[in-house]
Amino acid sequence: MPSRSGSNAKIKIYEPVGLTLADSEELRYTELGSSMRIQDRQLPVVLKFMNRLHLAFTILFFALASPLLAGSGTELQPGPSPSDEEKNSTELFAYETVHTFDSNFKDDHRNHFGDGDSTYNDISYSHRFLITGNWYFRLGAEYERFDFGGTNNGLPDHLQTIHALVAYEYIFKDHAGAGIEIDPGPYFQNDISGDSIDVP
Repeated sequence: MPSRSGSNAKIKIYEPVGLTLADSEELRYTELGSSMRIQDRQLPVVLKFMNRLHLAFTILFFALASPLLAGSGTELQPGPSPSDEEKNSTELFAYETVHTFDSNFKDDHRNHFGDGDSTYNDISYSHRFLITGNWYFRLGAEYERFDFGGTNNGLPDHLQTIHALVAYEYIFKDHAGAGIEIDPGPYFQNDISGDSIDVP
């Protein structure tokens, strides 16, 4: 049995013989001199529980004390509303017409195919619906028509379409900075058929 000697007292540690190391932890005792004996009967399970309980109380204390120590939080302020100059338009109306006067059609070998003029007309209306921030959903309708005149040069007399405008756009200072647009509808010369429906 090991023994330790100090300046005033002699300390002996007794361990029962024939027990494993885990069992000896439960039955250890310490002798301080000849008349005093201290027994250590605290189980390791109790020690683990006490350590976890101590940790839980420490975490609870800091969780409750941190808002008190942090001071007052910052309050969210609403952003300034945009001025009339910074607002994006929601109602869009456009009309465009272009006329090309008499032009010649030639190939690379200077063969003359004919001549002709053309007129292009486009009218559209759209409404922008605000989604969030500067992102808008645009919905509308558009009519386009090309008219060709002149000699028989292989071009049809006219081409036309009336289609929907569907777009998701990022608008900055009333101009689309980025987006995606589809234009579903019929694209035809004279008559609308199933083959003339397209979604470019």
